[in-house]
Amino acid sequence: MPFLTSPTGIITRALSLAAVSASLLFVAMFLYVSLSRISYPFELEWLEGLSLQHVKRVLGPSGLYVKPTIDFIPNLYPPLHAYVGAVVCSVFGAHFTALRAISLLSALGVLALIYQFVARETSTRASLLNVPAIVAVGLFIATYDRVGGWFDIARVDSLLFFLVMLGLFMLRFYPSAGGFVVAGLFFVMAGFVKQSGFLIAVPLIGAVVLAHRRRGLYFGGAIGLVAAIVTVAVASLYEGNWFYYYVIDMPTRHPEVQGSAAESLWLDVIASMPISCLLACFAFFPGDGDAPRHRRIILGAFLVGGVGVSLAIRARVGAFVNDLIPAYLAVSILAGVGLERLFRHGRARAEWRLVPAYSLVLVLAQFWMLRYDPFAHIPTREDRQAGERIVEQLKAIPGDVFLPHHGYLAEMAGKRSFAHTLAIDNLRLEDRGPNREFIEGQISSALAQKRFGAVIVESDGWNLEAIKEHYKPGQLLNTSPGVFFPREGGALRPEQVFVPK
Repeated sequence: MPFLTSPTGIITRALSLAAVSASLLFVAMFLYVSLSRISYPFELEWLEGLSLQHVKRVLGPSGLYVKPTIDFIPNLYPPLHAYVGAVVCSVFGAHFTALRAISLLSALGVLALIYQFVARETSTRASLLNVPAIVAVGLFIATYDRVGGWFDIARVDSLLFFLVMLGLFMLRFYPSAGGFVVAGLFFVMAGFVKQSGFLIAVPLIGAVVLAHRRRGLYFGGAIGLVAAIVTVAVASLYEGNWFYYYVIDMPTRHPEVQGSAAESLWLDVIASMPISCLLACFAFFPGDGDAPRHRRIILGAFLVGGVGVSLAIRARVGAFVNDLIPAYLAVSILAGVGLERLFRHGRARAEWRLVPAYSLVLVLAQFWMLRYDPFAHIPTREDRQAGERIVEQLKAIPGDVFLPHHGYLAEMAGKRSFAHTLAIDNLRLEDRGPNREFIEGQISSALAQKRFGAVIVESDGWNLEAIKEHYKPGQLLNTSPGVFFPREGGALRPEQVFVPK
């Protein structure tokens, strides 16, 4: 083993240990943050309450996809996450902890599949210490801060990418007709968590057909047939065409923001993970093992799908940094494969002997670029106390409370919740017809009739002018600066009670 005992080999081994340690440090940071905040009783991100509201609708008699009213409007996502959440919450109770546990376990499943995928791809699956595979895991989980701390919150994304990774794993390593059908089923499930699961599958369908000819049609056929059957079946559970309206029609109307895909590619992906992107290019080097051409085709299609979906969604109004997860997932996997290719060439060619050491130095530099403060993602004792005080203040208000940003707080105070602000704004933004007029009329009428014992004005002043016509300022809910804002996403908190004039 002259390579390992030479000075260059010793340096490479030391740098490998440093890269593995950095990767495991980011994994440990993620676990620390997740476990520190999983039982926090208030929102970590302002749409967690909407996720919980969906679960409660599934558990209750009212249903999910119904005519929009001031009482409830669903989000524009398919229903699988809500149904999975309903199963878990029926056992453990309908609260944020149960939904965050789904995301945490899904995220850990994603990490395990990244490791297994890269290890299998690099033909060293028997090793428990596969440096490129561990680096790939570390590069992905190190984006935790860049994607807004999204991996462990009560949102759909981690479950989505767990299912995507299961489908990708089946595609790459079980290229039989049965394997392609199972892969298609996983992508259908991913698509019924969030529509982007179907979009990621589109280039993969072409790649599988190109690589495996007629046998690859099983993958696309399974997706198309099963998705059609499930869509019809789910739509039949609800009266009218409300499932199609929310899940298929309205998302296509989402307006775009100014800016080019090239600009987003540079700022959001390449500038954030320049070294990972560079290493990902080397994943397309020829390698040993079975069907290297097939490997490059599948990996290339996944890169196109992941990055393409991120750029497409980021070009829409309301997109957030969590929409970069598919790009970072694809780049991290390919970076691990590319690192192994550089290792292989370094061992095989004398003129490449320094490349493994240099590449590991670059990996460490990438980890340094992705460093973050984990404590910034953990709610403080003051946050919890502020939330408890707000709930007590809401309890003291007679009658219903209109708190559309954070309706779960009204429920914690023993009151009913109403339609969420995001769902209302989706209608305002994407529907210029009678549904928009109906919901705006309901809100205006409820305010004019002083239906609510109080209206809570948020830090963004949503609908403030309409509220002021019929309500006047009352007590302040929270005057402490920087306290009780969600740790992730929009900086929104309830601030002032408005009472009827």
